[in-house]
Amino acid sequence: MFFKIGKVAGDNYPNHYTLTNGLVLSTDDGWQIFDIDGETVYIKGYANNYDIQTVAKLCTKETVRPSMQGNFAAFYCCKDGKVYLRHSKDRSFPIYVHQDRSIENLQVGIDNIWADNYIDIDSNLEISHSRSDPFIDYLQLEDDKVVDNLDAIICETFESFLTTNTLPLKLFLSGGIDTCTLWAYLDKFTKNYELLDYSYVKYTPFYKKNKQALKQHQFYQQTHLFAESVILLSGALGDENFMRNPISMGAMLKYNGIDIYNELLPEHYMYWYIKKKDLTKDINTIIVDCDSINTLRKKIVNIHINDHQHWHLDNTLHFTPFKDVRILNTMVCASPQLILKQGVDAHVNRLLIERHNPDCFKILSKWKNYNSTENL
Repeated sequence: MFFKIGKVAGDNYPNHYTLTNGLVLSTDDGWQIFDIDGETVYIKGYANNYDIQTVAKLCTKETVRPSMQGNFAAFYCCKDGKVYLRHSKDRSFPIYVHQDRSIENLQVGIDNIWADNYIDIDSNLEISHSRSDPFIDYLQLEDDKVVDNLDAIICETFESFLTTNTLPLKLFLSGGIDTCTLWAYLDKFTKNYELLDYSYVKYTPFYKKNKQALKQHQFYQQTHLFAESVILLSGALGDENFMRNPISMGAMLKYNGIDIYNELLPEHYMYWYIKKKDLTKDINTIIVDCDSINTLRKKIVNIHINDHQHWHLDNTLHFTPFKDVRILNTMVCASPQLILKQGVDAHVNRLLIERHNPDCFKILSKWKNYNSTENL
């Protein structure tokens, strides 16, 4: 789902479309084009509840904040000459602005448009911003309610997506807790998927031209790329939205008088991952100006909605069910005791897996990101 829009074509992209207002949209492969009542929508990705043509139609009507769950980008070229960049409720990709006012999501520019903003672009590449508030009114939840709410969100996401998706499903089991969680929910709703036991990257025209640029996006060093159109399930944002990120989780605990480094034991899943580096300074930086627990909750949400990991690459679409601010908004309302158990040993993930398919634990490694393939 890579793109660049500007006054000239991006020569590192394989596809170029001259828009009605004279701007040029350059993209990787996998985009679709729809004519909607004489106006054009260029779109790629998926929404949980709708087929892609319906998403394109809804993008021409969505004049307020993004509302569709999923992982897509759409350029709606309106008769008034404006281009409206529409996307899923939780924008999965960055937006960089360059010196020449072109925008893209591959090469870092001179400015970055944060994820709580959505934009419109006129023929002079002037950008209008609107804001979408990702926060809720935070109230602490009982531990059982946290797990119940998370389970309901994830079940709804899988069920609705699998109802509308028609592409082949592929899952690579990394040995980590997030792919275990993905597998438990996927297998609950369908048996029609392929488990990958290999790494594969097709050297497509876009990949060959941009291999070095893609390396700046960490999670494009940890993916597969196929020539045909497929869905690759991804555990993107699992650490962050399930509150296992050592810095944000450590900050939440520190605010409540708990030092994560005093609580870790060698038998904990997160032991090696957290112990390998002292993050105390980073943890203290987050909480230093927080005058209430809700201020800290909002800061953590704001940090992680801007952590973009997997959008799409050519014809390989990434299904990213954990890229959902509802999950994070729920987890930051958990009790300090539950956040501690989750932070050191992925306790919440374990409870979710136990609900649906405890057999998935057989592939889980002892420690996160340490000899992760030991039980595959």
